[in-house]
Amino acid sequence: MTTAPAKKRHASMRRSKPEEPQTNLMFGQDSENVDGSDPVNARFRRIWKPCWIDYPMASEGLARLDRLYRLPKSHRPKGALIVGDPNMGKTSLVREFQRAKNPKIDPKEELTRVPVVYIQSPPTADGAGIYTAILRALNAPFRAGSRILEKQDQVLSLLEKLDTKVLIVDEMHNMLDGKVDQRGVYMNVLRHLSNDLQLSIVGVGTTSVLRAVQTDQQLGSRMEPFRLRNWKFGADYCNFIFNICAHAGISDFDAIRNKAFLDRIHRMSGGLTGETWELMGRLIETAFDNIDGTIDPKILNKLNWIAPDDRRAAAE
Repeated sequence: MTTAPAKKRHASMRRSKPEEPQTNLMFGQDSENVDGSDPVNARFRRIWKPCWIDYPMASEGLARLDRLYRLPKSHRPKGALIVGDPNMGKTSLVREFQRAKNPKIDPKEELTRVPVVYIQSPPTADGAGIYTAILRALNAPFRAGSRILEKQDQVLSLLEKLDTKVLIVDEMHNMLDGKVDQRGVYMNVLRHLSNDLQLSIVGVGTTSVLRAVQTDQQLGSRMEPFRLRNWKFGADYCNFIFNICAHAGISDFDAIRNKAFLDRIHRMSGGLTGETWELMGRLIETAFDNIDGTIDPKILNKLNWIAPDDRRAAAE
């Protein structure tokens, strides 16, 4: 996940050129015991606690979704396709959008308004499964054996009542695991929801979903693609790494301002957002074992890390 968090969602990041290292990277004092419990466990939880870290490409994606959200209702609602390689931060992006738009929910109170509904696509091209996923996302009671038309009516009534404006369908490439007629029903369900409720559909998946969506000309023509591309090595990527370190409670960034070290992180992660987060987390976690509690670039040699491309090659 996508994903130290910025204090403001669209906070600007300092685009300074990475400098040569001066000292080892020390853990800040505030990371010693963030919640009054065991310091080691507190540090561990702080490293791996999910959070949102903003960066330019994500800001652009959020801006596009926000524009979609603000459009007036239409008989031909616009939509979007968020695509990219696996572990590129697509889910984190749409989840952040959902978090920003939906009101805070008290579990003890009944839902009254849910502007953005997030679901995961059924594992195959299952039209009825879309209705089931929506009902589960909203904690709505339903009978597992209900006919598709019954679920359809329940979903349409519920989403209208909750004033839903955007339906996010994650892992939309799952629809490719189905026969042509099943994919047709799957797309018909999404198009019917969009037309009937005048809501926007946001699909999320790998680039393979682009071709699949175009099989439905009406829906495909409405869903503008936005691609989360792999990171290029540069100031934005370095700032992203610095923010991960700040999230872990690190207060001194001198040790990781070495260009060769940062470039190695980029190559080892394949320029993928999730891989970068995982690699940096393991690097910082391993540094806890150091006697002086510092990070040294040499730790990378101890991680037994396999780059994403090498993993894929080994599986072929």
